[in-house]
Amino acid sequence: MKQYIITEGQHSKIKQEFLKLFYEIGIYKTLDLFKLSPKGLDIVFKNDFPSFNCDNLNDIIMFFITKNFIKKKYNLKYKNENYEITSFFENHTYSLQQEITNLDYMDGVSIYATPFFEGECWVPLEIVDYYLDEEGSKEYYEVPDTYFNTIKDIDVNIFNSFMDIVIWYEKKYIKYVMEYSIPLLKINRNKYEKDELY
Repeated sequence: MKQYIITEGQHSKIKQEFLKLFYEIGIYKTLDLFKLSPKGLDIVFKNDFPSFNCDNLNDIIMFFITKNFIKKKYNLKYKNENYEITSFFENHTYSLQQEITNLDYMDGVSIYATPFFEGECWVPLEIVDYYLDEEGSKEYYEVPDTYFNTIKDIDVNIFNSFMDIVIWYEKKYIKYVMEYSIPLLKINRNKYEKDELY
């Protein structure tokens, strides 16, 4: 892997070139062109983090997830039960889908939860399926009633670095998703046990 030393005089020029490309070709394409990690981007923009709107933040998070700078799988304990959260993109809808599996019951829910969806300062959360996960093979059941909620009014001023975006996703966003999803998982587990899902 090549390493480059950037002098103080070059630093300002590189930062200005990034900002110019953000405007001309878009943030996602610019980040993809240079393939810098969030920490690498923070070096380029040290002490001068750009002002991003929610549309920009959507592109940044999408880039970080697709390039594995944000983890796609989490194992965590929530209210004394063990869960696995797996994230993946649907390229045709440009939406982030999460599968939240209860590892104690081996069931879960599939939800859409795309941060800054369509450039809005919110995260729409929608449950789409309940599933059983037996030996790695998932059997899906359509959720008859659509459940929908939102994490509203995310303040873009809380981000002072690219790493702040990663930390927000891994600490706050995942917590929001769990708080919304786990009660719905339990509701649909109960419906499945009563043979109310199809």
